[in-house]
Amino acid sequence: LAGTRTRALTLRDNATGSPQAVPLSGNAVTAVTVAPNPLLFGRQMLGTTSTTRTVTFTNNQAVAVNFNPATPAPNAGVSITTITSPFFPGVLQGEFVIVAVAGTNCTSGSSIPPGGSCVVGVQFKPAGTTMLSGAFGIRAGTITFRDNVAGSPQTEILMGVATP
Repeated sequence: LAGTRTRALTLRDNATGSPQAVPLSGNAVTAVTVAPNPLLFGRQMLGTTSTTRTVTFTNNQAVAVNFNPATPAPNAGVSITTITSPFFPGVLQGEFVIVAVAGTNCTSGSSIPPGGSCVVGVQFKPAGTTMLSGAFGIRAGTITFRDNVAGSPQTEILMGVATP
């Protein structure tokens, strides 16, 4: 948990004035943050593509964060998983897509320096062009960031509503 922490180190000995207390304080930071979370797309017509929304991954540490080297999903450094509907299995795959964002490197094998960040662009394109060819309703997915930080992976929730 992020925030200021204070404690005292108590030394007990046979000296006058024992025990002695040494005040300690520090500021705990969250190693990395992913924002905004969740990423909400709102309503999007079937078969159309949303504008690109962005997710920022920030390294709050004093050391670099390294995304896992390029490997096949599900172990890739940055990947999207769409949560499928039990009523339309498979129809919803690929509706959230990572797109390039100029000037950023938030990819497998990349490194984010201390205090640095990278940006992932995401688009939402609900499958189908009519009510008969595509399911409408709530869509959900996640972006997963796999890295060398304790507690990895970090997950970003994606949500949108497909409309006819």
